[in-house]
Amino acid sequence: MLSCRATCIEKRKEQTDRLDYVTTQLKLLTGECKEKIKDTAEQAETKVSAAMTDEIRKLSLLVDQFDRSFHSDPLVVKVYKEVRKNISHFLPSSRRLKDFYMVSILYV
Repeated sequence: MLSCRATCIEKRKEQTDRLDYVTTQLKLLTGECKEKIKDTAEQAETKVSAAMTDEIRKLSLLVDQFDRSFHSDPLVVKVYKEVRKNISHFLPSSRRLKDFYMVSILYV
């Protein structure tokens, strides 16, 4: 029969081995989760980039179709506002994207 000390040493070794196993498994799972997060972020980035590119192409077509010259006449300003309204209608619902496109139009 093992002495009390030997039993305690054996139990401690088992617990240490179990802790090492759990630590190793935790590291593996953490690595897998980080990789999945990275992949998901890359996929989202690709999708957002494609969507923005598509929206920019649509914007270019709208601007190309607008064939009036720019003047400060009140009647023309009214037309500008109408164009802005129409462009806003075709852009994504994100207010930040709309603001970005509107500023881009003004400075192109």
